Amino acid sequence: MSRKGALGFLCALFAMFLSFTAFAESGSGCGSDSNNKRPARASNHKQHEKKLPKYGMCPDEWGGFGGPMFNYLNIDLSSLHPMAQDRGIGDINGNLILYGGQGGWIYKDFRFGGFGFGGGSDSRGTVLGNQRSAEFSIGGGGVFGEYNYTVNRHLGLLVGGMAGAGGISLDAKGADLGPTGKWSANEALFLGYPYGGIWLSPVKWMWVQANAGYLFTNLDTSGAEFKNPYTGVHMTHGDIDGGFMAAVQFLFGRNPNINSKK
Repeated sequence: MSRKGALGFLCALFAMFLSFTAFAESGSGCGSDSNNKRPARASNHKQHEKKLPKYGMCPDEWGGFGGPMFNYLNIDLSSLHPMAQDRGIGDINGNLILYGGQGGWIYKDFRFGGFGFGGGSDSRGTVLGNQRSAEFSIGGGGVFGEYNYTVNRHLGLLVGGMAGAGGISLDAKGADLGPTGKWSANEALFLGYPYGGIWLSPVKWMWVQANAGYLFTNLDTSGAEFKNPYTGVHMTHGDIDGGFMAAVQFLFGRNPNINSKK
């Protein structure tokens, strides 16, 4: 696996581990004795009391889930012209496909948990007989929260948001970059993603979710760390900001919003 998706893959595994832990611990019923057609006997009163959920929370109101996530991000990378276009190898494409995953817990109409993703884009070419390249990578992870409105057991709407931390990595190679033929820079940044979406459930244990929103982030590339120490050339100009993002998730687990609807 390339470095582009490594961070997202690791974050996705962690998020899915949390989700399936929650799924395994979610209860199979609340007050199951009340669903039994046989009348309860007075002598079994104490036994019935022991089966009631603790702290007044019904296991049927809880669920756990996890699965892969595929994101499309449109981001302006014109600030990377010095490390790509100005070196004669063309622009780095700002239409990115990011791979990752998310998982967590559901309580009634509220969902919360963790997510992770990673991906990137590059540009390559031959100039004066020498191979040159420039690569942009972004990845990160954090937490998310959602509020769901269930239309029926097969359809629902939601609004939510993700917030976390990530990093941007810039890499360039070529004989024009100095004696090492390489240059790189790595910076951490904040990620924020408010969104709205829809989910469809063909079966009780699986649903497909799609959402869209805006990824808020900002990276100031005016610092000395973005200058090539061998040539003295600044490899970037301006800031790298966020952009429109859309995601599709394939989620597996126990969803009380689905199971509670007939």
